[in-house]
Amino acid sequence: MNTGKTFRWFCGALVMALLLAALSLPAFAAEQSGVFVQTAKVGSTKIIKDGAVYDMYTYTGGQAALQQDADGTLWVPVRIVSELAGMNVVWDGQEDTVKLTDPVTGDYWMIGIDWDFAIKYHADGELLTQHWMHKLAQMRGGAVYISIQDIEAIYGFQVYERVYEGDTYVVVTNQPLTMSYAEITALCETAAALL
Repeated sequence: MNTGKTFRWFCGALVMALLLAALSLPAFAAEQSGVFVQTAKVGSTKIIKDGAVYDMYTYTGGQAALQQDADGTLWVPVRIVSELAGMNVVWDGQEDTVKLTDPVTGDYWMIGIDWDFAIKYHADGELLTQHWMHKLAQMRGGAVYISIQDIEAIYGFQVYERVYEGDTYVVVTNQPLTMSYAEITALCETAAALL
């Protein structure tokens, strides 16, 4: 048996396997990290996540998925943003609280109606942190809504608000890099066509 040929064949196969693995790594990493972009328009019952349109009518009891108060505060249903971000959501009607659990770490947030703070716990129940809410969580049409400012602070997501062709849009993402004005505008253009 010619060991030189066998060695070259083995090295070639190894290099090919490493190249294939390297080419598939970005897609795998994005899938594993759960990177997402959500876009919503004030007054619509729909949200766009990574290009797919989700009708949230049943989640919100017919209320708009993104609402704006007279003072300009933007509100979103906790369940929608959390589930589309991959978190597990449990509503406790007796305590009027929402438990948001990260399925990877097991860490969870507790948010209560009329609480002026949200509490984050480690999976073992140890208190990790508290976040003072900008606005109190509210029940609207059977859904728990929290302000966009609190989504940003509690989840660590980036939140962008943009007025496009007279309508207000919000883009929520867990992307580690800051999105450019052009990227956000492109998302709003897509949302204008789909929502």
